[in-house]
Amino acid sequence: MKLGKHWVAHVELSDKPDEWVSVVNEIPADSSCKYRLDKTTGQLSLARVLPRSITYPTSYGFIPHTRSKADDEETDVMIVTSEPVLPLTIARARIIGGFAETSSDLGVPDDRMIAVVENDPNTAELKDVDDLEAALRTRIERFVVEYKQNEDIQVTFDGWFDRAEALERLRKAFKLGKKRAAK
Repeated sequence: MKLGKHWVAHVELSDKPDEWVSVVNEIPADSSCKYRLDKTTGQLSLARVLPRSITYPTSYGFIPHTRSKADDEETDVMIVTSEPVLPLTIARARIIGGFAETSSDLGVPDDRMIAVVENDPNTAELKDVDDLEAALRTRIERFVVEYKQNEDIQVTFDGWFDRAEALERLRKAFKLGKKRAAK
């Protein structure tokens, strides 16, 4: 059954991305399951199960209406909240920074944004990636280099970037999203 244009295209587009963007969550924090959203049907599929020792350090999803140069999909986002976010949840979030990673299967750097959701008083004080606890930053870095090892894909953590740089990269991702429709 073909549903036509996928529902993600209808997710609210922010008119103030410096203040908020819509995010769609696919994976709750502390999960070892990598889910992938089929944007046409709205169903989640299980892409793979990570080794037990590896879990997502934050909830993980994407920013609709954007496009990544590396994989031509929406820009990925790690969502920092005080509670795991359920899959398929759409939330307003504020970008606080990000990082780049390079995987041997793509061979080019790919940006990952870091965001906090609106209306979570436990993360409201986080304004920039430097405000994240050192333990969470270390956990994210370790996750990045380990999460594809069981697929024989090597991933390098290429470094953090602050909120200003993240917003600049996000603006470029929105421009790419206007040029190419989502997969």
